[in-house]
Amino acid sequence: MFVLTGRTNIVIMEQALMTKGFLKLSPQSVSQEVSYLQQSIRESVAGPMNGSSGMDRLYVKIRDLDWGFYFTILERLKEEIWFSGDLIQLCMHLADKLLCMRVGSTVSIHDDKTGSTLHQPLQWAAQQVKKWKKMVKTWENGPAADARLVCFFPLHLRNNHFALLEINEFDE
Repeated sequence: MFVLTGRTNIVIMEQALMTKGFLKLSPQSVSQEVSYLQQSIRESVAGPMNGSSGMDRLYVKIRDLDWGFYFTILERLKEEIWFSGDLIQLCMHLADKLLCMRVGSTVSIHDDKTGSTLHQPLQWAAQQVKKWKKMVKTWENGPAADARLVCFFPLHLRNNHFALLEINEFDE
């Protein structure tokens, strides 16, 4: 969905969901599929080195980042359970993306306890984009003009809602 333009194409998304049979799933079958997914992941990582049980966290190598998630986070894919920042990040990290795309950590906009807006909450995101740009220039050994990125940061709002910040350096 992101691979062609860096943006979600609704038609392609619907076709992909219909092809996989996800548009006609009932809440019960979604729960069954999530349980099957969790079991499949556990079985695929269980082995002589990992043992057959006790693996609660899986680490995924994404570029130079080791990103870990707990299997239980997949429970949030089931019907009537709210998504969490970790689940949103997992989905974004595992999605097919262009090489110029980056996914940052969730940025909290409001204080969890008071609900008041945090002071300069996007400062960390700005610093992360600068780091990524520096890394891209180093990898490609090219001029700065070629190091344009599309960066996404989930924004956590008032402890119960998410939005997505897109920083697209290709848009003028």
